[in-house]
Amino acid sequence: MKRSLCVVLSCLFAVAGTAVAGTVAADDDASALFEEAQKLSKRGNYPKARRLYRELEEQHPDFPLIEAVRFYTREKNPLLAIDTVLDSGDSANRVDVFITGDGYLLEPKAQKALVQGADRVTKAFFRNPTLHEYQGYFNIHRMNVASQENGVDGNGRDYDTAFNAQASGGAQGQVTVDRGVVQQYLRASPANDGLAIVLVRMGSLGTGGGGVAVVGGENAGTIIHEFGHAFARLSDEYSSDTGDRGAPRDGLNISNSPNLDEVPWKHFIEAKIPGVGAFEGADGRAKGAWKPTARGCAMDGSGDYCAVCRESVVLSIYAMVDPIDALQPESGEITLPGGQAAEFTTTVLQPASHPLQVEWYFTPFDTTGPSNDAEPEVVGAARGWRRAPRIQRREMPPLIGEAQKGKSKKTRDGRVENTFTIAGDDLTPGRYRLVVRVLDEAKPRGAQFPWVVEDKHKLLESRRAWNIVVE
Repeated sequence: MKRSLCVVLSCLFAVAGTAVAGTVAADDDASALFEEAQKLSKRGNYPKARRLYRELEEQHPDFPLIEAVRFYTREKNPLLAIDTVLDSGDSANRVDVFITGDGYLLEPKAQKALVQGADRVTKAFFRNPTLHEYQGYFNIHRMNVASQENGVDGNGRDYDTAFNAQASGGAQGQVTVDRGVVQQYLRASPANDGLAIVLVRMGSLGTGGGGVAVVGGENAGTIIHEFGHAFARLSDEYSSDTGDRGAPRDGLNISNSPNLDEVPWKHFIEAKIPGVGAFEGADGRAKGAWKPTARGCAMDGSGDYCAVCRESVVLSIYAMVDPIDALQPESGEITLPGGQAAEFTTTVLQPASHPLQVEWYFTPFDTTGPSNDAEPEVVGAARGWRRAPRIQRREMPPLIGEAQKGKSKKTRDGRVENTFTIAGDDLTPGRYRLVVRVLDEAKPRGAQFPWVVEDKHKLLESRRAWNIVVE
């Protein structure tokens, strides 16, 4: 599991084979320096940690993670520490969000304020009902960065801050930052998904997009609103004028037409979800743009995400997270001596108030006719918000055979293990196919309708398969 740069370093050494074995031995001193510097950083002893990082940079320029080390040794606006606030599991299968700050000076008092602010923001983040339901799908990290000054560019004054905070130029003077610089700092962590919440000490309101939510202060409503922009590509639903935005346009949750057969959320209309229609006044204008609900959406500045926005958030989560978190044994071909039983276990994620559906399909393998296939098909190996979703699933064929249930139990870390047993003494020799299907129906406890009405890419469903040879 990827928890820190230290863990990734050991993984890099482990997977590279014999050639790296010598490198590991040669780099024992470098590894010890790095690990000690990391410990000191997390404890807040930044001056001593920076001395060790500089020593590492000078004496071991070929260190595998030297590019990350150079963020810590910057003369201006250095990275000070990366620590995990909420650890829900392996970063390879979680949405990793970083909380960082602009305008927080190197002095201990300022950095302590960022530590405390990150804790408060994490709590506020998961008080949102939509995000709370899928809290176990997120890891939250804190990234301490020291700014040279504390201020927001504007009114003829420029400040030297880590992320170049500035007034956006909008009618309300919302604070924004240089997203490209934020993305550069995020690359110092192997858990990088390109997602950050940036707290600006002297800013007001906020902006969001491109994976980065910018918040002046720590207002909970602003955090959820800007994260909707940054993560789920949602648009503003308020009607108050915030400056020239150009011609009205269609988005996931706004439309330039009130025609219910043309709005982007027409599948909600067809499903007759209460309260969803086309209401004029959205996208920062009173006329010419329509939103799906009349009031109460976080993208309108209040409450939880509306039904349409909530669907986009959930689908965005599942574009990065597979509901199947682990398998035992790994999918592939299994040989089973006659009469021997075998157990197959899938570990699945667990939303806060509703279980995922787990079904098993065990059938003879027929090479001449239809057979069960498995998903997901990974089409983009690279992680990161700016890239294609890490997981996309092609159209899945119908499953053959009768769905069977396994035995479920919760794990200590809040996930669910579901085990299916094959009794070998009941089987004749031959080839068989075992498929596990996991589906999130996205209907939390108390919800009248599913949170996801249309899942075009089958993101909420995942399958794995084994070919089993019974001798």
